[in-house]
Amino acid sequence: MAFRHTLCAVALGCSFLAPSLRAAAPTPVDYLLPTPKSCHYTGPIHFNESSYRLHDHFGLAAGKLTRFRQTLQERLAWQPAQDGAISIDLERLTDAAPNDEFYRFEISDQRIYIAASKEAGIMRGLSRLFGIILTPLTEIHPDGSVTLPGLTIADYPDFPLRGIMVTAAQVFPATRKADLLEHVRQGIDLAAALQFNYLFLHLGGRLLSEKHPEINPAGPCFTREEVAAFVQQAEERGLIPCPMMNSIGHMSSAPQICPLYDSDPKTGATKALAMNIGAVNFWDLYCEYLDDLRVLFNNPPYFSIGTDEFHNQIKMIEEACGKPCREFYPEFVNRVNRHLKAFQVVTLIYHDMLGPRGRHSWPEETLGGPPDAMEMLKAFDKDINVAYWNYFHSHRYPFVQDLLNAGFNKLWFAAWFGVEPVKALFQKSYAHKQAVLTTAWSMIPGNNEYVHGAEFSWNIIQESPKSHLDFTELNHYLFWRRGQNRPEPHATVVKLSGGMDAPAAFRQALARRFPTPQQRAFGIPVDLSTLRVFTAPDIPQEIPPPWDFKRLAAEGALNNLLLYTDSSVACLALGAKVKLNEARKSGDLAIYDSSYGASTGTDRRGAEIAADASGKIVKLSGNCLNRTGDETGNMAIPENGFVISKHGAQPIFYSYRGYGFFPSLRVGDRLHLRLREQHPTSALSQKIQAELDPQRRRLALFLTTMRPIDPGRVQAKVHLRFADDSSTTLNLSGLAFLNPPCPLRDISDWTPWMAWNTVRYGLQPAIAYEWQAPTEHPGPVAIEVVPETAGLAAGLTIMGLTQF
Repeated sequence: MAFRHTLCAVALGCSFLAPSLRAAAPTPVDYLLPTPKSCHYTGPIHFNESSYRLHDHFGLAAGKLTRFRQTLQERLAWQPAQDGAISIDLERLTDAAPNDEFYRFEISDQRIYIAASKEAGIMRGLSRLFGIILTPLTEIHPDGSVTLPGLTIADYPDFPLRGIMVTAAQVFPATRKADLLEHVRQGIDLAAALQFNYLFLHLGGRLLSEKHPEINPAGPCFTREEVAAFVQQAEERGLIPCPMMNSIGHMSSAPQICPLYDSDPKTGATKALAMNIGAVNFWDLYCEYLDDLRVLFNNPPYFSIGTDEFHNQIKMIEEACGKPCREFYPEFVNRVNRHLKAFQVVTLIYHDMLGPRGRHSWPEETLGGPPDAMEMLKAFDKDINVAYWNYFHSHRYPFVQDLLNAGFNKLWFAAWFGVEPVKALFQKSYAHKQAVLTTAWSMIPGNNEYVHGAEFSWNIIQESPKSHLDFTELNHYLFWRRGQNRPEPHATVVKLSGGMDAPAAFRQALARRFPTPQQRAFGIPVDLSTLRVFTAPDIPQEIPPPWDFKRLAAEGALNNLLLYTDSSVACLALGAKVKLNEARKSGDLAIYDSSYGASTGTDRRGAEIAADASGKIVKLSGNCLNRTGDETGNMAIPENGFVISKHGAQPIFYSYRGYGFFPSLRVGDRLHLRLREQHPTSALSQKIQAELDPQRRRLALFLTTMRPIDPGRVQAKVHLRFADDSSTTLNLSGLAFLNPPCPLRDISDWTPWMAWNTVRYGLQPAIAYEWQAPTEHPGPVAIEVVPETAGLAAGLTIMGLTQF
């Protein structure tokens, strides 16, 4: 079934200086993730009342109904009542359906309707409503009324098994237990909202062992009651919870069972690097830990025990247990498998240690097993499930066939992030009728991994209408959103002074997104008429094309340039290792003009941009588009044009986490070049400031920039002064301040979140930084924002300040 909706997904936004490249406003379908198979939007529906009648004609389990009612209360302040004004109807379908998760969904005048033939379908419909509530499609007004989108949806997934990994295994040194608990709870809720059906909860070793405290890792651990509550929450959200842990290696996120110590290859510090699986008491401790998790997860269908990436520890494990890897590895996995199989639990392991290094060339595969691993494969029980992970885009994935040929018939294709890599891997999975698993390797959802996995695990047959920008905005709204959307009572807009008035062109660009100055961001009022900007007349101007790179090199300016396009949020700093018409080496960024020859002569371990004399991009190499399988290197150099060639496929891959330079590139975009600012004479003479009411304990500072930022520089410092004359300072550093980090990372009591979607309107990201006074802390009396030179160059803008 093709996607059917009233409007299409939009293209990327651009700088306000290039109005011809502006994108259209987002449509409601852009905010629906995963994209429904069939969706019709009828317009906004206003719900004036907050009481509802729930008619459960389906017969949903009591716990799931309770969780649904709790969601309506917490998110919308809706209350159940026998004579409620809003009707919520759960119905049972009798018509034939494509699969058990098919559902029909409708929001109409004072009514929400969800129907399915199976409970799994009803849960997908409830999850769809939950997902809508989390996006800007839902607006809660100061009078308590709610606006929802009028929608008619018929929908179902392409994959029957769609796993998602939520991890609490690795924590920051300062992570608090309360934050960790909230992180897991939010992860479970969002896994349901994104329509996954299997939750793999990666606890590492963080199930607290009171009997064997020596196996507990550093940092907070979960009690049995807390883990049981996670499991219950997942089940009530319509997810099937399964435990996940690390075994043999990855000891930083594993139970510390019989650890082997050595120097860390990266840091040189002595630390636990592997499990001594030959220790006398190993199996008693390990199986006891397995069983604790198995029981807490109610004998789950799958148990992921990891066993990946212990290639650097093979020798120390062999010495400890007295057996070669070809013997100890299958013996370990088979023993676990047979132990769990007695309880009808299937064992899941990762694939990379099953194949020998070098069997397939990088980046097609990343394998770490011993040289005789292909022979070792024969010794594994073949009812074990294998999670095949590959983070790069490929056309082949050759080790998949090796696994199938060896007799493993149940694979989970495990992706990380990136539209092209995730889509290609899941297409391979669908072709082999296998399962899919979306992974995340930290508690910072900064990689768009969940949104990419959600879309392509649901929709792989038809082409998804969503763009990189759609995914990035959805990731921000779901994971970097304010905790609630209800209006803040007694909020007061604070008048700003200092800085400069916004240029007319910038105000016109803002008006396309904000027709009136009075706005609201997740319940907080903002008055854009108070907006102030930083800029300076002596900031280096753009260098007009055509560019004479030889002259720039002779002047010593080549390694002090910033490159960007009309669509860029962040510039690319050419850096100290920039070369002109020289062979590209490791870490280099090379520029080749047509005097160098017909082509660059590079290999495929990089990314290349070809442009004509005017700076217009005429070709992008595979890695520029996050399509590693299409990267060939050796790009043709346009006549009278040039090629920008950056070494390192992996750094380019990692740039696809949000608003980096490479994700915004498109053929037809025009490159811009300017000198990196040094020390403008006006640099530190400006500031934007305001007096604050010390009786108000919270504030929100709204920020953006007028131009692409220099990602390697601090943009500004925010100084907050208190009634006792103490103060605190927040550094707005590089690209990070426009890509808000997870609240679990310590940033001086400030919590960043995405305020509005602005990039698609030709603007830069609009971010709020919210501060709340700690208990018994004196109230704030003044705030001051002081720009660094990079902030002046970017045109750092204070959009507004609100206290509440």
